[in-house]
Amino acid sequence: MAKFTKRNNEYENTKSEYSRTVDMSDENKHDYEEVNLTNTNENENGQQNTKQNEYHDFNDKQRDKSNIDIKKDVNTEKISNINDVPLPKPVLVSPCEGVGCLHNGSCSMSDDKAICSCIKGFNGSKCEVTPCSGVDCLNNGTCTYTTSSLHASCQCPPGFSVETCEVTPCSSLPCLNNGICGINGSTYTCTCMNGISGNHCQTKTDMYGNQCPYLKCDFEIKEDPNCFLHQDLSDDANWMHWSGKTSTSETGPEAAYEGCYYYYFETSNPLRSGSTSRLISKNLDIDVNRCLTFTYHMYGEHMGTLNIYQMSDLKWTRSGSQNNSWKLDKIHLDEKLTDSKGYSKITFEAIRGTSYLSDIAIDNVKILTC
Repeated sequence: MAKFTKRNNEYENTKSEYSRTVDMSDENKHDYEEVNLTNTNENENGQQNTKQNEYHDFNDKQRDKSNIDIKKDVNTEKISNINDVPLPKPVLVSPCEGVGCLHNGSCSMSDDKAICSCIKGFNGSKCEVTPCSGVDCLNNGTCTYTTSSLHASCQCPPGFSVETCEVTPCSSLPCLNNGICGINGSTYTCTCMNGISGNHCQTKTDMYGNQCPYLKCDFEIKEDPNCFLHQDLSDDANWMHWSGKTSTSETGPEAAYEGCYYYYFETSNPLRSGSTSRLISKNLDIDVNRCLTFTYHMYGEHMGTLNIYQMSDLKWTRSGSQNNSWKLDKIHLDEKLTDSKGYSKITFEAIRGTSYLSDIAIDNVKILTC
């Protein structure tokens, strides 16, 4: 144990019941003198052990204190060096990142905001609106467009047609006598009422079990579903459903051939010479020994022409005025004139003459056994 003597009083640098601190700063060093340089004892080997916190001279204490301060300074320096480690440079992210402009649109900045600039024909915040947006293709049709014209159109499945594929194989009402039409791929099938048979429900069976195959258009009902003829949408005008005399004098019939109504081709303005109007049949299953019967009326000074086709073959034709009366005629149909599916079609074509005095009418059209 180190002892120091301060004039007149002795203090020990050790713990006591009432601990007191010895002032050992350099400026007070001259007030002390060393009483006992070391306090040692011997261990079992006869070696002297210096007790902890005992020094040979006063400078030993100061050196040890300085070493502690140096360690503190080193640790402080290590901590302060953390602040000197360079931070990674921030990565600048463009506002256009993740915008995702569609359909070849490009992202650009406007007033610190990312916007999509769309190519012609496309719009929306991300160019998501295309020429096909809002085009509703029916019956599994697919909307397509070209980047050159930007015109949207519907690609229809086989058997479907018109702008949005709304015309189906059943749109022509091919099933007669209240038969029910069902779509079967690109074609149709007819489910017939009791006592009726045939691909188009065209064959009736009488009370004696005899089959009476026939198709009939008497025109008593406008757009009658049991009539096998319908308007051609690609001609110049529709046939008129009419009762009584036509609206133009000196041409056309005074009344129907049978019943109250008939169809006629009105040739007044704005139609011109050579304008056409057609009635086209549904798909027909023509058997052997079938005939088309009909009545026609062609009266007028500048009468045109009435043609009847089976498929593309011209089967019957008349031109010029045929007097002011109804005429009955009959055509033998050819069972071999069919399409690839075995169906045939009949077309009535009226052609306007050189003036409005050329109204053409038909009535009571049937397909019967010859």
